[in-house]
Amino acid sequence: MTPRSCRIALVFAVLACGRAPEPVQGTAGPPAEAPPASPGPAPTIPPPSGPQVTIEVVLAGTGLGRIVSVPSGIDCPGTCSSSFTEGTKVLLIPTADASSTFDGFGSACSGLTTCTLTASAPAVVTAQFRRRRQTLTVDIDGGAGSVASTPPGIACPGTCSAVFDAGTSVALTATPTPGQTFVSWFWECAGAAECSVPISADVRVGARFGSPSPNRCDGIAVPVLPQPVTRTVVAWDPEYPTYCGRVYSDGAGNLYTNTQYATSNESSVLLWIGGLLATLNAGFAAISFQTKTEAHLNAYAPDGKVLSSTPMSGRAWVSGHSTAGVQARGGIVGIDADCSVSRAIRVFRFDADGNLTGPVELADQGCLTFPPSSYFAGLVDAADRLLIATDGASLGSDAIPSDHSAARWFDSGGQPLTAWFDLGWGQPTSLRPIIGGGVAIHSSIGKKNGWVASIASGAPVFSAPPPAFRGWLDARVLGGTAYARISTGIIDVIDPSSGATCGSLMVPGDFTIGSDGSLLHVDSDGRDRTTGLCTVTVYPNVLR
Repeated sequence: MTPRSCRIALVFAVLACGRAPEPVQGTAGPPAEAPPASPGPAPTIPPPSGPQVTIEVVLAGTGLGRIVSVPSGIDCPGTCSSSFTEGTKVLLIPTADASSTFDGFGSACSGLTTCTLTASAPAVVTAQFRRRRQTLTVDIDGGAGSVASTPPGIACPGTCSAVFDAGTSVALTATPTPGQTFVSWFWECAGAAECSVPISADVRVGARFGSPSPNRCDGIAVPVLPQPVTRTVVAWDPEYPTYCGRVYSDGAGNLYTNTQYATSNESSVLLWIGGLLATLNAGFAAISFQTKTEAHLNAYAPDGKVLSSTPMSGRAWVSGHSTAGVQARGGIVGIDADCSVSRAIRVFRFDADGNLTGPVELADQGCLTFPPSSYFAGLVDAADRLLIATDGASLGSDAIPSDHSAARWFDSGGQPLTAWFDLGWGQPTSLRPIIGGGVAIHSSIGKKNGWVASIASGAPVFSAPPPAFRGWLDARVLGGTAYARISTGIIDVIDPSSGATCGSLMVPGDFTIGSDGSLLHVDSDGRDRTTGLCTVTVYPNVLR
């Protein structure tokens, strides 16, 4: 291309952008204009003229808050007095602290939201803030003892509820009577350490006393850790090619891994779309999806062969309106509760061998109309009774507040044993069968979570969690006679009656417990990309 044609191309390219072309060097064109002279500094605008009037804000009351003015000048606390040109309309805007409420303006101005006054003469405006008052309630469970608060207010038995200013931190002290012992706090506090409760809403704290628990660890033989063995298991996750997922073992010692894409055994991928829910005596139970709306709850043999199957609503499952829970005697229970599925709640049971019974429709119990944010769970306890739990909003009943949770018991035939009963404020995050019967409830309450209550089998009321439930419990072990609590490098064996630690196993790293009592460890990011295998360290049957 010649220099002339290049210049022509540039001109047309610029014209195509919708603006006049700039002269190209060496071509004819109008002389360039000289740049405009600098405008110099901006002129100073004098302040408004006229007499100035002072307005002052005085904060009053027991609460905390802030007052600002429009036009600016007052930002109190800090700057609580300012001058305004005579005749100016001044708007005062209150903002209460999280612990307080605004009760209104007084003196030279009035109003419960804002106030406007004209700067005609010096004025003083009071702004009244009040601390919110919340109720703290103490429950005493079990044996005999007392609970007192600092600052004063609680002296229970006697005065077991008191009102405190929001933002206050209330310390509770538990004192057992002679011959008794303080076991633990529950509800808002947990464990046996000091209990200090920040008051931000109505809150409940429980204190459990009792006779010193007999040490039953003599009847719990904590085993010696055997020599580990190494095995391999297939894993598959296209999004994270080195991810092994979680490792499981069934009652016969067969290994499985589960990622968000597949469930596998030691030789192959068994289930492409779905998720392992529980292991069986030999095999596992899982949910499998055929489409976005169609799913099946299945029991599988170790090689992936379907032993039994029942359809479930895929859409309801993803939304949490259909669910599955454990059975204390082994196996799982599936529950369809969404009104888009059925007008009644349907229950399916797979026993520990994968045999299916059901569906059973729960008597005297229609389906649930779940709000967008809802909770639903269920399990079968050691007495073969079904407990289902949901939030008050899903029940649509004035009997249970919408921000509370509720539960109801049914027998194995679907007949109701109780009406719906209130579990209190918050949302259960886990239901766990208790050794001997009943259910322990792990809840999220505000920013706290922990084991908050237990429900005796078939009972319509809840009480303190069992003594053993002071931290996260991972499994029932040693033939169902003890609990195990896992932390990095250590597995504690817990007496279910007293909560005492009977002994510990020291392990190298993070382990899970299989259904056969084996301790299992897999490097979650250790999948071999060539073979697709993950290496599993196994301490066989140590807690069987």
